[in-house]
Amino acid sequence: MTSRRIIQVCPGRELAYPTALERLARLGGTPLVCTECGCGATHLVAVSPEGAEVVASGGSYLRARFDLLGWPAGTVADDEGAFRHHMVPAPGRSLLDGFLALLSPVPGG
Repeated sequence: MTSRRIIQVCPGRELAYPTALERLARLGGTPLVCTECGCGATHLVAVSPEGAEVVASGGSYLRARFDLLGWPAGTVADDEGAFRHHMVPAPGRSLLDGFLALLSPVPGG
């Protein structure tokens, strides 16, 4: 039997992710997942012991940046599929916040 949680990623669209990602977060990390939405958007979702939150949304460039992360990576699989994730390598969210700042558009650029 699969244990999943639901997070809304776009109006009317949801992502069901394995609760195993929350268990990883309870061990002291922050799993970061990249998912493509049915509307064409790409979302980065950070998972904590309390649940998940969309931390960035945009185009395919998010997937490209996610795939290039040098952070520890893994896959959580259940009978509904697999979720590739990166673990933010420091306690807290300072490295994640720094990564997200790099994704922000440059003013006037």
